[in-house]
Amino acid sequence: MQTVTSADGTTIVYERHGEGPPVVLLHGGSGDRHLWDPLAARLAEEHTLVAADRRGRGDSGDGEQ
Repeated sequence: MQTVTSADGTTIVYERHGEGPPVVLLHGGSGDRHLWDPLAARLAEEHTLVAADRRGRGDSGDGEQ
């Protein structure tokens, strides 16, 4: 698990796996980055994957209310 801080100070959590051409995996409304776990192992054999938790989901912060 890695983090990045957005311009407004919100912590966004993401995971990076594999090496190769990049693929960014974004989950839908109520999911989190773990939605991609079953697919990630396979894709990471040939790609660099970045799977993030959107704001307010999973381990990412919600930002200012």
